[in-house]
Amino acid sequence: MGLRGRIKESYLTSYPAASIADAVNESLESNPRLVITAPPGAGKSTLLPISLLDQAGDGKILMLEPRRIAARQIAERMAFLMNEEIGATVGYRIRLENKLSSRTRIEVLTEGILSRMMVDDPALEGVSILVFDEFHERSLISDSALAMALETQKLLRPELRIVIMSATIDAEAICKAIDAPLLSSDGRLYPIETIHTEEIKDFSDCAEMTARVIRKAYRERQGNILAFLPGEAEISRCAELLEPLSSETEILPLFGMLPPEEQRRAVSPVAGGKRRIVLATPIAETSLTIEGVNIVVDSGLYRKMVYEQQSALSHMETFRISMDMADQRRGRAGRTGPGVCYRLWSIGTEQRMPTCRRPEIEDADLVPMVLDLAAWGARAAELQWLDAPSEARIAQAEKLLASLGAIDGRGITTHGRRLASLPCHPRIAQMLLSSERPDIKALAADIAALLSEKDMMPQ
Repeated sequence: MGLRGRIKESYLTSYPAASIADAVNESLESNPRLVITAPPGAGKSTLLPISLLDQAGDGKILMLEPRRIAARQIAERMAFLMNEEIGATVGYRIRLENKLSSRTRIEVLTEGILSRMMVDDPALEGVSILVFDEFHERSLISDSALAMALETQKLLRPELRIVIMSATIDAEAICKAIDAPLLSSDGRLYPIETIHTEEIKDFSDCAEMTARVIRKAYRERQGNILAFLPGEAEISRCAELLEPLSSETEILPLFGMLPPEEQRRAVSPVAGGKRRIVLATPIAETSLTIEGVNIVVDSGLYRKMVYEQQSALSHMETFRISMDMADQRRGRAGRTGPGVCYRLWSIGTEQRMPTCRRPEIEDADLVPMVLDLAAWGARAAELQWLDAPSEARIAQAEKLLASLGAIDGRGITTHGRRLASLPCHPRIAQMLLSSERPDIKALAADIAALLSEKDMMPQ
């Protein structure tokens, strides 16, 4: 049937990625793997999965999205383009929420969901195509899921198709690593003016300095503003500082732990002629469409989990972004018309910024991944990686899991499978399973919730 049989022609002409849809299908006829690059706004995340329905035959298409809000919005957009209700041909599955039916052919899901599916069903029975969207984020789970998928394809499912998609990525290196061809789509980005402002030297000043630049942009330009801050604490403080503007402007937060209805409000069209300021974490960098934004204010900071080998503990830490992240953020200003991006760093600092972010596998705690691999039936050294984890760090993770009774010389234990079944770190799972008295169980659950929260306070 192809795209034209499923989507109105007027929508097809709006998205440049439609021009490569036929080439994508032709490539997958003869190649089991494919890498696709397309700029933000090209339609790769919405149009291309729909175009693969014929290629999938009777099987499903699973598309991995790193963030829950993006998974939900992309699935809803695909359903809209097909003039269907969400949960019909297209659905989504995220933690504690899903919109699926027996008719669903395209499932958009998040990393933890995909990881659990692969552990429970290593052959991915009934799945024809596995799509990794926004792969440039290089999260630990997406890297390990790709390694597992490549092994599944090699040993169990040679007919399984694997597609990697991204707006900014070292495509040639990935193509070489997994022996895949590359297809690229044009974009539709409008001109964007870039303005460098005062630089944030002390990260504790982030909220105050970002609010100052937002007020400047608000006075100088017309339109809606999207500001990037490293975490929820900075967003809350920045919103307080912008309170004097709230009588004439909507000031809305956007971060991962926000309730779904508040997330939807932040990305919905502005009503009543008011202006809007959206204060967001990096979840707004890619995939999401935030209506009416033509001004971006970028603090140049982000927060990530850092693992300390000596203590075997992780903590959140604030860092300067890389240029691929900066370009993604800047691009949000030019999705619907000419825009402007205010960057809170100097040109000199920009020239010293790394080109790409480090893959999470180089810095993260590997214990959860090693346990998932054991539950899946493999060791890390046996798999094909884009960036292989170090043997020393794998050995350290295995030592800790052995001390918990999760693995032994033969692989995962029964207790290890119980730990792996809980959606938290194995050490936290051990605490939960070891708590026998009801009052201790309740306390353990509270502690687990606190320890699992990723952005409790600024760092």
